[in-house]
Amino acid sequence: MDFYIWLFPLIFIFHDMEEIVGFIPWLKKNRQFLESKYSKMIKSYDGVTTEGFSAAVFEELIVCIIICIISYLTDFYGIWFGGLLGCVLHFCIHIIESLVIGKYIPALITSIICLPIGIIILYQCAGILSYSVPMMILYGLTGVLLVALNLKLAHLFMKKCNMGDICMNVLIEGCILAILLYVFCAFGIRKGAVGLVHLYEKNVQDRAVELGLITEEKIKRNAVMFKSTGMLLYLIYPLICVYAVNGARGFVSGFWQIAVIWLIMGVFDRIVIDGIWVGHTKAWIIPGTEDLRPYISLRAHIKKWIMTLVIYPAAAAILAGIMALILQ
Repeated sequence: MDFYIWLFPLIFIFHDMEEIVGFIPWLKKNRQFLESKYSKMIKSYDGVTTEGFSAAVFEELIVCIIICIISYLTDFYGIWFGGLLGCVLHFCIHIIESLVIGKYIPALITSIICLPIGIIILYQCAGILSYSVPMMILYGLTGVLLVALNLKLAHLFMKKCNMGDICMNVLIEGCILAILLYVFCAFGIRKGAVGLVHLYEKNVQDRAVELGLITEEKIKRNAVMFKSTGMLLYLIYPLICVYAVNGARGFVSGFWQIAVIWLIMGVFDRIVIDGIWVGHTKAWIIPGTEDLRPYISLRAHIKKWIMTLVIYPAAAAILAGIMALILQ
């Protein structure tokens, strides 16, 4: 499955590149024809630019990658299977649309190419995962529903994003910070989860010391290094993005951009890292402490969510206020 799982986002972005490059120009070129026969469809794309369309595709790609990461970390491929099935059905819809309209649609060529590839992947994976027909139907319906809901969300999103908007930049910057956090943690546990034992509850730290896996001095040293490096990353990165790259000026502009970047990273931390990676994989298990799992208690989860949803925006307001005064 390790090979097949990452073919999903590759097929998706290969297909959507044809749409990104050609769909909006095609709409403009064929607007008169489409208005005469498919006025409802053409109205749904009023005000949409290539930039906005690209932003919607990026949102869909992020969802696709998150599904792949969750499946890879948990060894549960039901949602992934359903999502890929939804994508394959999406290719079928594009082919049918082109036949009904009687014209080429900038999605047709890659749909024809990707449709048989997607079917082969589904067939191979159904065998590997030993999915029965009822299971495939259940996961398929779930995937189709998720794809349909996300398509609706993407259509709403692309109308909000055009050349003058900074939303796309902020979204990308938040995702990059989330990825940097993931890499930061992966580097910390490269020689075993005990390398980041300072992030665990005190009873786990004490057990690791008792077992001779690490010393208290090294725990303190690692904690100082991790927190200081992390604080620099969390502070310097958004400042560079918001003020140097995006050109924000004033309190409001700086505040919402910093807040969104931190919130994207924080939600990724809470769900993917804490909830899935730490909570449901073996990567963070410290030998000899298995009886102390779950490593993150309900109380700790609540504190972390409060920090993400309350402390991060408050800190963003403070930082934006300071920068507004400096940049006056």
